[in-house]
Amino acid sequence: LITPDRELVEKLSRVRLVLMDIDGTLVTGDNIEFGNVLNQLRKLRPLDIGFSIATGRTIAGAAFVTERLRELGRLLPPMITYNGAVVLSGSDNTLVSRHLIERGALDALIQAARKAGVCALAYACHAEFGFAPKETVYSEAHDAPRFDFNGMPVVQVADLLAVQDDFVAVLLDCPTLQTKESLILGLQADLGDRLRITTSGP
Repeated sequence: LITPDRELVEKLSRVRLVLMDIDGTLVTGDNIEFGNVLNQLRKLRPLDIGFSIATGRTIAGAAFVTERLRELGRLLPPMITYNGAVVLSGSDNTLVSRHLIERGALDALIQAARKAGVCALAYACHAEFGFAPKETVYSEAHDAPRFDFNGMPVVQVADLLAVQDDFVAVLLDCPTLQTKESLILGLQADLGDRLRITTSGP
């Protein structure tokens, strides 16, 4: 019989919730099997430790994971999407909270993308009847993809600055490392006190 280390048990007794990212954590590459994850989650139940998701993905982009976990009988507490901009109920996917991009900061961000010649995908999320989330991805770039990396259709518009919606995130697809580094430095200098700027992938 193996007894757990007393110090480890004491540390675990202070844990109330485990949050996991999707890409590179719950899902690696094309592997969307949850066998190992479920084995680990089963160990949390007797310790009364909750589990949920914290991801940069959209709600729709996280759905393949959340639906699979629900099918397997996992009740999720509130879930974090859009790198923290949107929190939704894990039980029924209704919106709990949103942090919108202030309009002046959004306009400055779009102008910076235009100046750098970078494709901007602007993500909006608002509540419909019953607090169900409605997500939309907009782009004005002529070379914008038809679908974003979450599989959401991209709505082509003539001018992003003219779109009135509840924007929660903007993704800038930088073609080169130099463009990315230059944009990050400029955005942090100009908007770092109004926006959280982060990178994802290459």
